[in-house]
Amino acid sequence: MRIEQGRGLIVNVSSHSSREYLMGVIYGVGKAGVDKLTADMAKELFDHGIAVTSIWPGMCRSENRLVHAETLPDGRVTLFGLDMQYAESPAFPGRGVVALASDKDPMARTGQSFWVKDLAVDYGFTDIDGSIPDAEKLHASLKENAPDYWADVVGN
Repeated sequence: MRIEQGRGLIVNVSSHSSREYLMGVIYGVGKAGVDKLTADMAKELFDHGIAVTSIWPGMCRSENRLVHAETLPDGRVTLFGLDMQYAESPAFPGRGVVALASDKDPMARTGQSFWVKDLAVDYGFTDIDGSIPDAEKLHASLKENAPDYWADVVGN
């Protein structure tokens, strides 16, 4: 149907683990496959006016994560020792998809992968609390100061 319309947008959800270690070989290879799929589909669908983009959300404060979280006496929420203040709501990547879908020139981003934070800066949207969570800083912090549980996850 998109080909018949001569325009469209496909947004894949991937991760920076497509380019660096995070959570194991299988996870990284899977995400690398998504980014390769994005790049190759973009080439094949370009002449049909269909943009294909990949987004990289950060750690989400999703229900399946929060069920394992702990609220500390000072009110901070942690997940296996990681301060969840750096996590984003599930709405944040959704807002990134809306921004891409609203772009007047989606073909300018086709075949590429973007941190949701970078889309937020470029398009001017925020998370539900008004912040722009920075997944890159969170990952860098984990690599430097990972609590025991996270050390294996980020490959320290």
